Amino acid sequence: MLKEGLFNGLRPAAVFGMHSMGTLDVGQIRYSVGPTTSALSDFRITFHGKQAHAGYPQEAIDPVVMAAEAVMELQTIRSRSLSPFDPGAISVTMVHAGVRTNIIPEIGTLGGTIRVFDEKVVAQVQQRMREIVESIARGAGGSAQVEFVDHLPPVISDPALVKRMLPALERVVGHGNVTLWPPAMAADDFAYFSQVVPGFFFFLGTQKPGTISGINHAPNFQADDSAIPIGMLAMAEVLLDYLHTATGN
Repeated sequence: MLKEGLFNGLRPAAVFGMHSMGTLDVGQIRYSVGPTTSALSDFRITFHGKQAHAGYPQEAIDPVVMAAEAVMELQTIRSRSLSPFDPGAISVTMVHAGVRTNIIPEIGTLGGTIRVFDEKVVAQVQQRMREIVESIARGAGGSAQVEFVDHLPPVISDPALVKRMLPALERVVGHGNVTLWPPAMAADDFAYFSQVVPGFFFFLGTQKPGTISGINHAPNFQADDSAIPIGMLAMAEVLLDYLHTATGN
């Protein structure tokens, strides 16, 4: 949208975003100051080996073993290659190899995601991933490719804008229900807007009080309908309050 000129003709003075939060009760709002959601870099890793009968493993170059070693070794990036003061997560979420129990396959693939709050750390993680994966493949006599297939920068909530808009949220749900919270290790393409103009991105509780919902995208995630009018009112109040203070009316 930005590349196609969305902000060229009518450039906003501020942007606002809201996202559901499954583990937060209806009637509550959470926010962060500065980094609010993480940067995202999804990856796909392909190991190439040599197919052979499973009863004759000496004739194979096994991509399953390479992939298994990589899953474990990639976890050391968080613990040994990054500073303890740089929050981050590296998650392998997909493992695919083979079609028969008696065949060592030729190809094995991994997929997953990197989540950090600093673009420089993204580059550091990507470089270390390439080094680890290529070293494992060479050691096994095979080869590997690492592709980074998607990327989002972190969402940044402008500190001055956050401070200015908190009273509007508090009028909707009450002072005690608007809570400062650590940044979320999730990602959102609202980030592109907040790179261009000041932005404020906050989280709306959707869990029915007295019940338990899973985190967003978990199989037991539930969103109660009673959150909808609260979300509508919260966003409307933020926008109207911003317009009133901007114009002095």
